[in-house]
Amino acid sequence: MSSIWRFVRSTVCVFAIALAAPVLFSDSLRTQYALLINTKLASIWPPKYAFVGDSLTVRCNWRWELGTLSVINFAAGGVVIGEVARQLAEVSRLKLKPKFIFVEGGINDIFLGASVDGITQDFQFLLRQLPANQKAIVTLIPFTSDHSLTHNIEAANSTIRSQAESRGLSIIDLNPLIGAQGIRKPDMTTDGVHFTRKACLVWVDEIRQKINSFDAR
Repeated sequence: MSSIWRFVRSTVCVFAIALAAPVLFSDSLRTQYALLINTKLASIWPPKYAFVGDSLTVRCNWRWELGTLSVINFAAGGVVIGEVARQLAEVSRLKLKPKFIFVEGGINDIFLGASVDGITQDFQFLLRQLPANQKAIVTLIPFTSDHSLTHNIEAANSTIRSQAESRGLSIIDLNPLIGAQGIRKPDMTTDGVHFTRKACLVWVDEIRQKINSFDAR
């Protein structure tokens, strides 16, 4: 009997490791697993802050930098504005609503050559996913290290700003802080696109200022 039990126990352990391996070693599965757990927690403990966006939002450690566990992050790498809109729809379906939603997206649309008209339409769709009377803060598209993209980024940011402000939403423009002459400062990017921790801290500081301005009203 003991040998049979040892066999069963060993088999179960191997099977459990096989199931856990994708979560441990795959970024996408690990992100999905963390989101599933966070969504379950959000059903009983309302998150103070909810984030939607692309890899820029994924890579900043919001819980650590904002000093709170009350964060849920729906962001995913490689997504475009239309997919960020679906993340926002997921936030709106939470039973317990967050106090603030932080929206970021568009840099992948730029890389894929999306037109300003296309970005405008997609961002309009995105904003329609916001729950009524929801406090939200929109971060504009940051410059990259590629100067050839600067004009398109500025044009896209103009329409994003206009739409967000028309709905009374707050705007964060990181470009004056992390860019110069239309491109990202070298110490603010790891690869020309993504943020260094220094850039994340600049973003966090801007978010804190916006939160404080809301609380002061």
